[in-house]
Amino acid sequence: MLGRIGIVPVMLLQLWCCFIAATASAAKPPREPYREEIAKSFLTFSTISYCDQPIVANWSCDLCPHGGDALTNVTVVNQATGITKLRAYVGARPSDGAVIVAFRGTVDQDIMNWIKDVGIVETAPWKDLKGVKVHGGFYSSWGTLRDGVFGAVAQLAAASGVAEAGPVAVHITGHSLGASMAALAAFELTRSASLSARAVVGHVYTFGQPRTGNAAFAAAYNASIGTHWRLTHNRDPVPQFPWPALGYHHVPQEVFYDEHSTKYVICDGSGEDPNCQNKNGIANLVPKDHTTYLNTTTGSGSCH
Repeated sequence: MLGRIGIVPVMLLQLWCCFIAATASAAKPPREPYREEIAKSFLTFSTISYCDQPIVANWSCDLCPHGGDALTNVTVVNQATGITKLRAYVGARPSDGAVIVAFRGTVDQDIMNWIKDVGIVETAPWKDLKGVKVHGGFYSSWGTLRDGVFGAVAQLAAASGVAEAGPVAVHITGHSLGASMAALAAFELTRSASLSARAVVGHVYTFGQPRTGNAAFAAAYNASIGTHWRLTHNRDPVPQFPWPALGYHHVPQEVFYDEHSTKYVICDGSGEDPNCQNKNGIANLVPKDHTTYLNTTTGSGSCH
């Protein structure tokens, strides 16, 4: 009899754990299928971030799309710190009511020197997330733009009639350093008490993203973000850094393209699929693969 009575609390505990797991799973937005046409659209948004500020703000650059991808009410956020000249822009896309956020990567032409200069020191910025660490330089870079970016998102969300239509979708993109800032922005938007009721992370597409944090960050990120497609290209050196031996781990979900961007592989969900970009190791890396994605030149010098 005592044995049977003892089973009841155990069964209740099991049911409670199942409930918690189901609730956590339900809270995560669904992952949408990879669509190359969306990737190309977001690559354009990302590349535009390298254009001069006035023509981005006026949406008058040669790359600035019209029609369905045209943006209005564009705010450009700038910050120059040390070796980096940081920039992001935020705009409304009237065709679907979404907000687009794009982060510019490094403007340093020498990619390997940039990787060396930003360092490898980790930081733990979220005290409630034990063991979750990110690259200190990347987080500091994002931090200099956070108020301007989130302020612009809040303004556009308020103007969208969120009370009637529900939270506005915020799509985020970036290349190189901008890719890591995009991931950090997406993660912190989901944690923002002031923004999360008015804005929800939609698509996240990044290009040539370095490892942004440790395995604990990758797990927390994956639990919070529904759709992040992290594109890598052939022998691009930047996704190889910082090294896993130093505790860094890629966020999922990688899409690995071959040299000519004619074929791609949807990699496993670990973030570190040995059959994708990781198979190149750190030997025979090709810097030009970092500035060419989907057969389009991106990065510094790509916008005239």
